[in-house]
Amino acid sequence: MSLQHPPLATVDESPATASGFWARGEPWFYLGILGFSELLSDLLAPLAGVWLHAMLAVWLVVRGGQQLRTVRGRFYIAISTMAMIRIISFAISPTLAPGIWYYVSAEFPLMLFALIGAQSLDLPWKSALGMVWPQGWPGWTLLVLLTSPLIGWGEAHILHPPPLSANGSLAAVWLPALLLVVFTGFSEEWLFRGLIQTTASQWLGPRAGLWFTAVGWSLLHIGWNSALDVLYVFLVGIFWCWIRAKTRSTWATALSHGAANIVLFCLMPWHPGWYLIPTFWHTL
Repeated sequence: MSLQHPPLATVDESPATASGFWARGEPWFYLGILGFSELLSDLLAPLAGVWLHAMLAVWLVVRGGQQLRTVRGRFYIAISTMAMIRIISFAISPTLAPGIWYYVSAEFPLMLFALIGAQSLDLPWKSALGMVWPQGWPGWTLLVLLTSPLIGWGEAHILHPPPLSANGSLAAVWLPALLLVVFTGFSEEWLFRGLIQTTASQWLGPRAGLWFTAVGWSLLHIGWNSALDVLYVFLVGIFWCWIRAKTRSTWATALSHGAANIVLFCLMPWHPGWYLIPTFWHTL
């Protein structure tokens, strides 16, 4: 497959130049439906929420398929994966895939979405997914790597999640830690900071594409039943999207994402003394 995608349509190629309110607001309208679907599926009416996710995914695929050779069409195909994520997570039984294996089973399709999606849309897939060496000032890469334990530590104060390792020893932590790096770090970063941010930035512009990606990623955390966590994830998403734009790579954000989840799920549950505020957020 050629690394150069075919010529794109030159008419109405960005919301900024498109006429009419709907042309500019349509992507954000779909994001609103995604958030409402999350509220239904995770908190209010799961079956209705999953059906709404399914209808949104189908509509976005159809909408993108109508103009597949355009920037807008590729963008809609890419963001259809956000609606598919919840359908997949509901299809996997925690009984058959307990603990860390639930995350492996639910996140593996995300990697396939990113890899197959980039190539099917005839994008230069390595650069589209950020699978290139970080560019620019090395300090940006160092910054995102050094802040990853702090990010996991901060979210642990909000969620107090159950552990994904049998205990806090190295022998018990190494396998869940490795799986978290691969199946939450790389899978989500290739999809969100990779495919989705790439296509969103092409259609909406770099700044709006960054915001769109961060909002969409945070909405998919509604299932943790914490508005504070959704806000926290949104702010982290803005930071990681910004780093992705600065370095043109997802290597650093993927490793940072995985490291933050190791602290969140494998270390903090076994070290209550690490909590600055042991019970306040959990009680709230």
